[in-house]
Amino acid sequence: MSAPIYKSLDQDKGEIRLLYLTWNGKEDEAITARMITAPFEDCPCYAALSYVWGDETQNVEAVVNGSKVEITRNLAVALRHLRRWKLFRGAVSLPLWADAICINQRDVAERGHQVRLMGLVFSSALYVVSWLGAPTGGQGDINFGAVRRFASLHKGSRGGRLAGQAARKRLTFEQVLRDPSPCMGRYSNIEEYIGAINLAESPYWTRTWIVQELVLASDPDRHLFCYGNDCVTYRQLEDYNDFVDGAPMKCSPTVPLIPLVGYLKEHGRDVPAYVVAGISNRCSSSNPLDAIYGLLGVVELDITPDYEKPVVDLYREWFAGVLAQGDYKDMLSWAGIGHKDYSEADGFPSWLPNLGMRAKRAGFSWEMPIDFVWRPNAVRDAPLAAFPLQLPSIKAGDILSISGARLEAVAEINIYEFQSDLVADKVSSLEQMGVMGIPSTKGERCEASNFFRTEQGNPGSGPEKTLPGDVLCFLDGLSWTALLRRRDESTWAYVGTCRLDTRPDQIYLEKIQRGEILIEEFNLR
Repeated sequence: MSAPIYKSLDQDKGEIRLLYLTWNGKEDEAITARMITAPFEDCPCYAALSYVWGDETQNVEAVVNGSKVEITRNLAVALRHLRRWKLFRGAVSLPLWADAICINQRDVAERGHQVRLMGLVFSSALYVVSWLGAPTGGQGDINFGAVRRFASLHKGSRGGRLAGQAARKRLTFEQVLRDPSPCMGRYSNIEEYIGAINLAESPYWTRTWIVQELVLASDPDRHLFCYGNDCVTYRQLEDYNDFVDGAPMKCSPTVPLIPLVGYLKEHGRDVPAYVVAGISNRCSSSNPLDAIYGLLGVVELDITPDYEKPVVDLYREWFAGVLAQGDYKDMLSWAGIGHKDYSEADGFPSWLPNLGMRAKRAGFSWEMPIDFVWRPNAVRDAPLAAFPLQLPSIKAGDILSISGARLEAVAEINIYEFQSDLVADKVSSLEQMGVMGIPSTKGERCEASNFFRTEQGNPGSGPEKTLPGDVLCFLDGLSWTALLRRRDESTWAYVGTCRLDTRPDQIYLEKIQRGEILIEEFNLR
């Protein structure tokens, strides 16, 4: 982006930049804007733009204060549509805040300062415009018809007016696509359903910054979600989701992030630091620092944005904040050298989650209750929860000291090729096979190479890089059994969590209670 349009902002005054879009009505006219600088407390009413940057290698020229600047294609399409709105035209037009232009992206210090103001920028905006893209005329186009229809029904009846027993059977979405009429009666419209799928699958819902921007938008009726020239409000999306999740039907996809955003709005700044791990598992950012910086407006963290800070130092600072808040349950579920996406070259201790990897862990879905978003293993209590243990602590920067109990070791791996191999093995039920990640269809091939048998003959499954000799342990705050690997006489590497049949867990706990297995301290590095 061209630098001449930028002058240093006065941080003491909390200055920000705002854009006034200009347009003479010609469709082929270049994007032009006048940019002003104003102290935040004295700036005019404005609208804040929430959008996905898109491919930063495909840029479009715009003219700001007479100088050419480069912006991403997605931002350019958004501005071309928004300049048509009466809201942004004429003598009383509203200025617009768009981060790619209003923040000097080449000034690292300014970026850090403006990130600290993001909470105020979005919470104080008169309007927030969430840009979802523009129609292409293809099958991937978004259609807000179902959103408006269901939101209206929800508002009028709170989910009680869908006719037909077929809807109560909670048809799968694929069934509805084949034949929507039994579910929707006179309201059926297959184009609307397809458009609803495309809405749910929009890349907009996958970006870390979007979470904060949605949470901070203060007025649900002035928070607009726009696709081309069509818009719905945040309140309509909430009502749509509530209706779809209601008792009569489950035949349309819910909009991602909306339940999460509702939870965060409800809890305000009291949201604990551990939620960062859950959000980063489903949302990503081009800069790994933004896995944390992109949530500082909604998460309780005493961290100052610094875009020159090494990523591992920032993540270690975040993890220390999690431990300080005392609610660290299942944080280790997001870490481990046994996962295929872990690399020693990244410089991360084995116990520290690499939030920037957006690694997908088993047992996590947007369809799960909110508690599951924060903690992937929230379906059960930690085995050692009933024991009085010393709190984990970080020593010498790279060592996590944590209490646990050593159980047994992995004897062999790659033990199953087909599901039928497990039928005669020591797995208590087909349902438990699912918990272990084992295919439940007889004869189905097990593609993963992480199935193992322990020294005592117990079958289980672990991360992709599980090795013979890895030690099974119960660790403080971890719901599932952990795998550790010896580094040297005093330290261990954390490999990841593993799944066993449920029976050995109870046997291990009974041995711990009898004193046959001792609680000890592990130094993870």
